[in-house]
Amino acid sequence: MQDPSCFGSFVRLNKPRDLTPLHNNKTDQFSGVYWARSVFVPMVLALGLLGLSSAQTSDPKPLDAAHDAFKVSVAHLKTSNRAWSHLRTAQKELTKGNLVEAAAEADLVLAIDPSCAPALSMKAFIELAAKDSSAAVHNATKATLIDPYDAMSFVALAMAYNASGTFSESQRAARAALKILPDAWDARLELAKALYGEGQWDAALHELNSIRNDFPDVHLVKGNVLMSLGRRQEGAAEFAEFVEEAPLDRRVDRIKQIVAETQ
Repeated sequence: MQDPSCFGSFVRLNKPRDLTPLHNNKTDQFSGVYWARSVFVPMVLALGLLGLSSAQTSDPKPLDAAHDAFKVSVAHLKTSNRAWSHLRTAQKELTKGNLVEAAAEADLVLAIDPSCAPALSMKAFIELAAKDSSAAVHNATKATLIDPYDAMSFVALAMAYNASGTFSESQRAARAALKILPDAWDARLELAKALYGEGQWDAALHELNSIRNDFPDVHLVKGNVLMSLGRRQEGAAEFAEFVEEAPLDRRVDRIKQIVAETQ
């Protein structure tokens, strides 16, 4: 049986630098920067394709109840070695931006096991990368119904709802993920994005301040929130952190301009 914890170490060894923003039609009213309602897909997959966050793999924490943890392990143990192999290949293809190849691998998993929640989550991430938020919502929802104890399925659903601008539903999905894994920073980031999307800037900042993971899009979203709160110098500092950590991101030129104007 493939050990699912192997996916948790990927982020520490291969932190992506070129973070391509996913589709969204809203720009921040102060900066005009696309604030990327979804974290770059390969990073999310690296953190938790199987519902494992980086915090969980390095410092496992119990769930709210012992039987919940048991159900999570049972769901993962049901997946065959062959399915894990295809999921690994799908992740690699998605990281390279090969969406067609990644989708084909995920479909092979679903042909083996139609009730494989990680494969459905994978499909949702691929569809987000392809800017198809409707299909992503559909597959992520199916994943959560199949395995209501897989935090990553709820993260995928939160991302999909954020991408479609359905912020209240995104909040619900993100909170469900955090109930399973309180230290799932990617779920907390999606929650912050959803709160930001509804104009709840103070609440969004509170969630962002709770994130201990130093990921570029955390700085990007925090910068937008601080700008919205009128705290322009602090916002510019967060944007500068984003530029330093993701110098190849296509949003960098506009962000540099904002930082210069603020100074």
